[in-house]
Formats: sequence, structure tokens, C-alpha cells
Amino acid sequence: AVAALLALDRVPLGFLVSRLESAVDARLPAGYSVEVADASLERSRANGGLVVRLDETVLRDEQGAELFAVPQAVIGLSLRALASGSLAPRSIHVVDPEISLIEDETGFALSAPRGAPLPDEGDPRAWTATSLLDALGLAFTVLESGSGIGALQEVGVERARLVLGQGPDSRSLEPLTLVLKRRAAKRTSGFDASLGNGPGVATLSGTLSEDETGEIAIDLTMANLVLEEFEPLLVRAPAVRASGPLSGKAALRVGPEGQVLSATLDVNIGAGRFGPPTGEAMLIDEISLAMDYDRSAGRLSIRPSTLLAGENRGTLSGVIMIPKKGDFAYGTWPVQLEFTNVRIDDPESGWPSVFPLVSVEAFYLRDMNMLNIGRLDIVSPDAAASLVGYIGGGP
Repeated sequence: AVAALLALDRVPLGFLVSRLESAVDARLPAGYSVEVADASLERSRANGGLVVRLDETVLRDEQGAELFAVPQAVIGLSLRALASGSLAPRSIHVVDPEISLIEDETGFALSAPRGAPLPDEGDPRAWTATSLLDALGLAFTVLESGSGIGALQEVGVERARLVLGQGPDSRSLEPLTLVLKRRAAKRTSGFDASLGNGPGVATLSGTLSEDETGEIAIDLTMANLVLEEFEPLLVRAPAVRASGPLSGKAALRVGPEGQVLSATLDVNIGAGRFGPPTGEAMLIDEISLAMDYDRSAGRLSIRPSTLLAGENRGTLSGVIMIPKKGDFAYGTWPVQLEFTNVRIDDPESGWPSVFPLVSVEAFYLRDMNMLNIGRLDIVSPDAAASLVGYIGGGP
């Protein structure tokens, strides 16, 4: 009988829907529940193993309100629990969903549509938004539930289409895969994420942990991330644009309301265009960037970071103060930077310009997008100069 089942691509399990719903409910917070239209036993596309497919799955909270609805989910059952006669999901994955990431007055929210859009009628589907942080907290709770044989080990999203923004200016990223994995430490999960196909796929991996105050600590390793592709995820337009792949490590602490409390970044940006949001960008070979951010101190510290662009190169370090909203100086960022070992190629003369030290003291006016230079000192082997002025001021 087992051999016959293994030979089939799909085995209907409609008669087990209520038991499967109860098995998933047991992994959810008290009062939460799922509704499943149909179920079947199938082979996994990922590894060829057997999984249970759930069709038209709806997640509801303790008041019965719909939090999320997806056309398909798959669960992997614990074989040890199954041998003892119980249905216990070892993994729960949502497959091929369309997810919209939208921003409202409370921050970012996730939303998934019900059904398919009707032609020539825009997109009249019903959408139910769920806070991004609430969704993450729910994932933590689900992975914390139970222990021992049959405990849930991972939850995830496979081959998702992520829609950024709304209306005609919206963009999509796909295919997106994200898997959260149970860890031994309390309220801690590992994660693996990927975007795209082929050898240049963008990847993220690391750990997430939540403390009793609701703060989330994130440690991650990234590879082949292209910043231009993720620009719609940012609350404000970035001060620079980069088309080269980004790889490296980062550590962040995020507050209960989604604010970044601290961050440490050590990354490399590969060959591509690099420059301001508008205007001409330069072609770079590599940027090595190291910095630390402390929100309580309002300080962004740049550790020695290097830029290489053909025959041009230099090392940057310094401090940028970022006053918090409500502070008297909010919107004005004091800047102190030092550029060392600067080499600028001069194609016309054939002789490069070399500057052992260039130091800048300035104020960046965020609303005006202008850098007001109070002092610019330039030291070369043959001379020294001090300048004042401003850069920017456009929209």
C-alpha cells in the first residue's frame, strides 16, 4: 500500500481536513485557527519527499478576523509522530503567494489578495493587511510552540511574488523564498532568504531573536544584493544609488515600533554605478564600507572605508550626527569626515593628483538636500588649502 502511494503524484486527503486543521491550530497562539478548503498528499518540488498540500487556507485571529489567506500551503509531517498515530506538522510553508508590502501610518504591513484580479476592472480583490512586525511575532510564537517529538521546526514562504507599493507605480520582486527555522534558544529563529534565479541569486541568512520588551536583534549575512532593486522598500529615497552587488554582514536591533535602535555594517559593493539619486554617477570597481549607528546617541560612525574606481582611490572615516525627531537640531546633521590616501587620476596630464589628507566639517540640511561646508582642508605634498561653500540644494 505504501509503495502504491509513493507511485502516485497526488492522493486526495479531503477526509482528513478537520484533523489537519486541528494539527495546525495546535501550533498557533490560543484562539487562532486555520480554515482549509481541501487537502492532498503530494511530492515536494524541492526535494521529492511527501508533503501535505492545503488548498485555499485562511488564518484567523482570536476574534475570528481574517489575517491572511493564501491559495496554497504545504506541511511536512513528523514521521516519528505519525508512527505514534498523531498528525504533527514539522514544517509549514506558503507556496506561490502574491504578497503586497504597503506603508501606512503604523509602519509596513503585509497584505495578500483573495482570488484573481478581474480583467479590465483594475484589481477589485479583497485585501487584508497585517503588520509586518505582528507577522514576525506570530512566526516566533508558532516556532516556540511545543517541544520534543513532533515540534514544529520551520515556517516559510516559497516562490512568492512581492509587490512593493500600490497603484501604477508599484513594482514586484520575484521569486522570493523565506524560511524561518527553530533554534534552541528561546524566541530565536534562524532564517534563509533568496530572491531571483540562477547563479547570481540574492541571498540573506542569519538569526532573529526577540526579547521580553519586544526588541528584535538581527544578525545577517548577505550576498549579491542589488540596492537599486530594493529601493521601494525604503521609507525615504536613499542618499546614494548603487547598481553593483552588495555582500557582507550586518547586525541590527529593531524596537517594538519598527525603529532601528542600533546597527553595525561591514559590506562590500561590487563593480557598477555609484552616485547621487539624480545627476551623473561614477563607475566603481569596489567600495568597502564599515559603519556603526546608535539611535540613542544620534550618531553614525564611519570606520575606515575604501573606494576603488580605476586609478582613483581613497579611504574615508568620520562621524555624522543625526538628531532625533523632536530635538532642536532635527533635520540638520553635523558632519566630520576625513579622506586619507586619496589618488585622483588626471587623464589629460597623465599625472595623478595625490592628497594624503582631505578633511571636511559641514552640516547636511536634509530637507534641502544640501551639504553646507564650514571648512574643507586639502593637504597635498606640494600645498595646502582651505575652502568653504555648499554642495547640492536641488530637489
